Amino acid sequence: MQERKSVHLLKSLSSEEIRAFNRNYIKTAKGQIQKIFAFCRKYYPDFTHEKFNLTECVERTGLSSNRINSLLSELTKLLENYLVRKELEIEDNQMLRQQLLLEAYKKRNMDDYFLKSVEATKKILVGYPAKDIDYQYNVYLLNKIIYQYIDDKKSTIATEALVAMVNSLETFCMSSILKYQCLLTNLNDILPTTISFLSPKSILHIINENKYCQSNVLVNTYYELFLSLNKKTEELEHIDVELLKVKEMYIYAKKYIYLFKQGEQMNILIWLINICIKRYQYYQDKEQNFLKLVLEIYKIGLNQNICIINGQLEQAHFANIFTIAMLLKEYQWAKKEFIPQYSPYLKENEQENIRLYYTARIAFAEKQYQEAISLLNQFKNNNSYDFINERILLLKSYYEEHCLNGAYFDELERLIQSFSRYLDRAIREEKKTKAFIAPFKNFVHFVKYLFEERYTKQHLMDVLSNTQSITDRNWLLEKIGLCK
Repeated sequence: MQERKSVHLLKSLSSEEIRAFNRNYIKTAKGQIQKIFAFCRKYYPDFTHEKFNLTECVERTGLSSNRINSLLSELTKLLENYLVRKELEIEDNQMLRQQLLLEAYKKRNMDDYFLKSVEATKKILVGYPAKDIDYQYNVYLLNKIIYQYIDDKKSTIATEALVAMVNSLETFCMSSILKYQCLLTNLNDILPTTISFLSPKSILHIINENKYCQSNVLVNTYYELFLSLNKKTEELEHIDVELLKVKEMYIYAKKYIYLFKQGEQMNILIWLINICIKRYQYYQDKEQNFLKLVLEIYKIGLNQNICIINGQLEQAHFANIFTIAMLLKEYQWAKKEFIPQYSPYLKENEQENIRLYYTARIAFAEKQYQEAISLLNQFKNNNSYDFINERILLLKSYYEEHCLNGAYFDELERLIQSFSRYLDRAIREEKKTKAFIAPFKNFVHFVKYLFEERYTKQHLMDVLSNTQSITDRNWLLEKIGLCK
């Protein structure tokens, strides 16, 4: 019984939803469905008890197995109806509710109520905070219903509805093509084969042929992003020209970002960031102008809560923003503004460790090694990957302070030994692959070579050049350069 659809649906409901479902659907249901629901409810929420089986259900309910299976199918339908009703109650889905209501009035030839509902639906659309692809689709659906309902197709209402329907459909189709092409372009960077369904030339031809699309902000935003994302490195112009173009696109996107829903706003910012990063890497931008623009884009995302989705900031975004700030040496902004203001938006059980680790990274960058050590020694091991990164930074901090003042000799030696044992255990107990652990294990071995001071600079350089998998290679090269 555990694999029945009705059971999976029940398992997905909260306790409050179970009570509401029982009150509104089960108690009003006819027949023997109440018996089946009562039996299932005993084993909510996990339904893993050994007595939750068909034989026990037959014995408890007095029903045949065939009848029970039939009632479980009925229960599925009731649960699906309940879930649909729940969705219709959500404010974001009020347009769907209005469309269903209009269809109902149309079928019943209730003209007055239909027209009043049309006006109410238009007001909902006017109040829409985002005028994005979904908005355009809803405008299309509303005017399609109006056009199909009006008997006299020559009437002003029908004509207006037809024009609005065509315009919104054009915007919806063109914007959707461009949006999903942008998403596919990002996927092309990680997929083995290139995916494409329209070339830039084809899209430009369609836009040039359509004056409505040319003047549409939604289409233009996606189109400019699409062109920039698909621009090959050999097509890039002089760095100053490309920087100006990207800045203009960023200013345009920032001006009209309010037209999009939050999730789509985030997509647009990520695409702008990817465009900047690609050019930063291609030009080897010493002035870091593209990186500065990346940080500015991220700050827009933070200040306007675009990056904060459902009250949370993804750790990946937090790490990326911090990394950009570090590359730009924006240490004070990262320390005094970014970490204190935005670490509380991370998962609660990760907040303290992340605050300690990233603050320690700033201290390390500012050569405040004792401060870094103090922060890192407060770190709690509740995530193996985060713990490995923390141990690497602590190892570097001990080594730097030892080189400066001869301090932390015993601590450094103990950490090398304990960290090596931890990495060995991670392979055995945490099922980490040797390939995953290798960069960190090789790093520990190399710090040990540096610490022992038994090897010449050339020997260390040879060992490092022959070690393919190792973390923090640039730091190690810097330390080798200081060897006698």
